[in-house]
Amino acid sequence: EGPREGLLLNLPEQRLYYFPPNGQLRTFAIGIGAEGKTTPLGRTSVVRKQKDPTWYVPKSILKEEPDHKKIVMPGPENPLGKHALYLKWPGYLIHGTNLPDAIGRRASHGCINMYPEGVAFLFDHVTIGTPMTVVNQEAKLAAIDGTLYLQVHMNGDQADQIEATGKFDPAPVPGLAARIDKVAGELGPRVDWDAVLTAVQRRDGIPVRITKEARA
Repeated sequence: EGPREGLLLNLPEQRLYYFPPNGQLRTFAIGIGAEGKTTPLGRTSVVRKQKDPTWYVPKSILKEEPDHKKIVMPGPENPLGKHALYLKWPGYLIHGTNLPDAIGRRASHGCINMYPEGVAFLFDHVTIGTPMTVVNQEAKLAAIDGTLYLQVHMNGDQADQIEATGKFDPAPVPGLAARIDKVAGELGPRVDWDAVLTAVQRRDGIPVRITKEARA
């Protein structure tokens, strides 16, 4: 759930959606902020774009690593990669990476990391002033051709647990039952709540059917 305009980013899904003014939806895998360095929620916009950006190392990183270079010029050691889109939020960027293993993980200092080909596409197509909305939605729902589907992702705490131990503690999705009732509409009596529970327990990001077959 979110505005179908500009850029829409869902933190638990670690996915960015681009809704071009005239064209087909594009979606990209991303890396986001680590524990304690979370990518902010809310609305912002793209204010600047830079090819081969110079990285001016934030004070927060210099505090953690006093011997770190204060300025990193463009090149293979630059964690911003070859393209950067600067946001209205000071200090937050959408950028490439020299560590592709960080994509799909909570590993950044709050910026949004992308594979080189993904950020290059955005750089070429996203204009200055494009709005961006960041949401935190663990579950996605869709009613398609008389069938209801549910997709559930790990929340932030669970993602951190996976990084640390390889497993995560179960947790409910806040407000999920009410959202299912809202989206299901006339499909409500056919909702398979056991399938819902299984999807919430697994949190594997795979869309699953949560309605039973209609009776003849």
